[in-house]
Amino acid sequence: MAQAGNPNEKVSARVAVVAAGVVSPLGVGLAETLESLRKARDCVSPVTRFSVAQCRCKTAGQVPDDRLLAGPDEGRRSRRLHRASHMMIQALKEVLTQEPQFEPELTVIGTTSGGMSYGERYYRSLRARMRSVTRSSACGQVVISAS
Repeated sequence: MAQAGNPNEKVSARVAVVAAGVVSPLGVGLAETLESLRKARDCVSPVTRFSVAQCRCKTAGQVPDDRLLAGPDEGRRSRRLHRASHMMIQALKEVLTQEPQFEPELTVIGTTSGGMSYGERYYRSLRARMRSVTRSSACGQVVISAS
């Protein structure tokens, strides 16, 4: 950990990775992910999470729902969690299996889409609301119809 002191003084610090938890398109778990990397598996597939009809790119790396939600059912609360939360929980469980004494002070989610579905949902609801807006070119007013 960095020490307070002279800001111009170089402090050498060591970092030791004692465990790793991975949930990715390459695999669920460190061993499966490393095996996919060693075998140079192509884990890009057609997008299935949402419609890509209006998108140029139709493929992506995805974690399938059946792999992500394969654990024991933990009740209604668990079903309400975002996909990124399920990924983080699975990765943390793997870390704790490898290093049971690990006590996280901070959890960092590294992903390109964690929470992205919230933005997509907002955008779709905004588009739906905008469809109910009619524009009057005669007087330049915008009238929002009640839905």
